[in-house]
Amino acid sequence: MRWTRVGSSGGLRPARALFGLAWLYGAAAQAVEYSLAGNLALGQQYNSNFLLAPVPQAVWGGNLDLGGTFKAAEPRWEIAANPRLSNYFYTPAGDLQLQNQYVDARAHYHTERFRYALSGNFTDDYLLSSQSDPVVGLVLGKVHRNLKGIAPSWSYSFSETTRGTLGYDYERAEYAADSYPDSESHGVFAALERQYSERLGLEGRLAYNRFDASQPAGYKNAIESVNFSLGFEYAFDESLDIRFSAGAQHNQTQAEYQGYAIQGYALIDQNPIRYAPVLVPAQIQAPPRRSLSPVFSLSLAKHLENTDWQLSYDRQISPSINGALLEYDRLGLAATRRFREDLDGSVELGYTRQSYTVAVGGNSGLSYYQAAARLSYRWSERWSATAAYRYLLRALDKADNQDAHVVSLTLRYDFDTHSF
Repeated sequence: MRWTRVGSSGGLRPARALFGLAWLYGAAAQAVEYSLAGNLALGQQYNSNFLLAPVPQAVWGGNLDLGGTFKAAEPRWEIAANPRLSNYFYTPAGDLQLQNQYVDARAHYHTERFRYALSGNFTDDYLLSSQSDPVVGLVLGKVHRNLKGIAPSWSYSFSETTRGTLGYDYERAEYAADSYPDSESHGVFAALERQYSERLGLEGRLAYNRFDASQPAGYKNAIESVNFSLGFEYAFDESLDIRFSAGAQHNQTQAEYQGYAIQGYALIDQNPIRYAPVLVPAQIQAPPRRSLSPVFSLSLAKHLENTDWQLSYDRQISPSINGALLEYDRLGLAATRRFREDLDGSVELGYTRQSYTVAVGGNSGLSYYQAAARLSYRWSERWSATAAYRYLLRALDKADNQDAHVVSLTLRYDFDTHSF
């Protein structure tokens, strides 16, 4: 079975530690292989509604991306890191220039039965309402974000067909805007995978997560979630396979906010006698909210000689950028095709419906409709170009819809991979 981990993140310190481990291992073991690769991309972009606002603001922009990959490996372990800089410059958007930095690092060590893994990433970037992933939540304007965390895991193979995994996730998110609460989350999970036959694989997963959000104004929100799911993966033949998992998630939300409490009563009039309550600032704790909801995911993939199709549907529950619990249903259809050895393209259609258990900003939910197309041409081992188009429509329950058309052209150069 193949597990996909989404949203794991870490900090610069874990990345530096991984680099240090690679160097120490290299000094002690001559069998270590090192490799270093990089790429540079220049692009131009037109966006008809940069902030996905009711009053559109069209912009022209350019982007400069620089990325690299470092790897150190020997037969039993591997360490890799991927730093990337992504910069956008728009006109006439004024201060809406974006300088984004990303560092992803991962490492693993394995024996015949054990596998230890560590992953992490550091993100310092800007969210835009027209670029935010629908799962994040509603973003208005430009929001500076800082993410860091770490995710270790341990796996044990009971046999050639059965494997168990234990893992832990930590993530810290900080936002420069006071309207978005800083948050911290801790999660643990246990998973069991079994390859029942050559075509059928089974999996089970139990997870617990604690999410805490806070704002300087005194708002706090704690969300505890327990998630259990069972799933399978089945290959009908070499070209068609299906994945499905279903389960339930129990959530408990406990909110606190700055309010006033009655400390006593003061006499304000003697004829007639009247009293008024004396109010003092206090943290008010709202009654806990509990919910139990189904969660499931379905993916159907068809692989042809030059074309791949994938149909997917997910129903999940997770905290949003606003600190509130968010339920979402996401439907997607994607196709990729290789026309020639040097020419390929893809198309995507997507629909996402997300709902808040408590209204946020006057809205209880919103929907996203998305269509995208891409065409890439590689005329040498080093040079490639990509033209892309994207349409995004955001429909809010209690506001006007907003949409955007985005057209981009990117030129990319891949540097030689150096091994030493």
